[in-house]
Amino acid sequence: MNELTIMNQTCPIYKSAELNKATRKIFGAATEIKSRYFEIAATIAAVAAAKSYEADGFADVHAWTNAAFGIKKTTSYDMVRIGRDYIRQQLANGRVKGYETNLVPDGAPNFTSGQIVPLLSLGREKAGELVDDGEVTPDMSIREIKKVVKAIKESEKGGEPEKEGESVEAPEREEASEENAAVMVDVTDEKGGKYRVPYAVLILYRID
Repeated sequence: MNELTIMNQTCPIYKSAELNKATRKIFGAATEIKSRYFEIAATIAAVAAAKSYEADGFADVHAWTNAAFGIKKTTSYDMVRIGRDYIRQQLANGRVKGYETNLVPDGAPNFTSGQIVPLLSLGREKAGELVDDGEVTPDMSIREIKKVVKAIKESEKGGEPEKEGESVEAPEREEASEENAAVMVDVTDEKGGKYRVPYAVLILYRID
């Protein structure tokens, strides 16, 4: 058994009512963070837009997400961008029932957060064009999407394709690894509570 602490165990209390509301909302979603990633990203993006963190002395939204949830700055940046530019609400009877990406029509097969992350470096407009043209689809693997993104960047730079055995691509984000996506890890918190959590979720809170 891997004994890990995935988050702070006590929900912080802030001066800002909106920040408190957002913090409690994310803590409440933590046990099902994988399926509710888009909801959490949308909430963090809303905090960034409203600057609800300022009353409690945080320099930016990423300082709050790190202090409250242990989310690394690079992951927090990705979540803000996804929540701001790549998500729409799913409505049922006028109420929000969930969130999904806005890269495809409502009701169509959709993308996961892991598939979106490689597209962030291209920007929302270019990502939308790739999806509209069928060059990137929800049934593609993360690795396949990364290859498309890499080819586009090389083309824009006018560079030669890299030789076999040479790589200028940044190391893959471990949180997006397909091999790890289905791995479950047994977790014990500081109070002895036991959880079975997807590895892809735990890696969001890795601190070393």
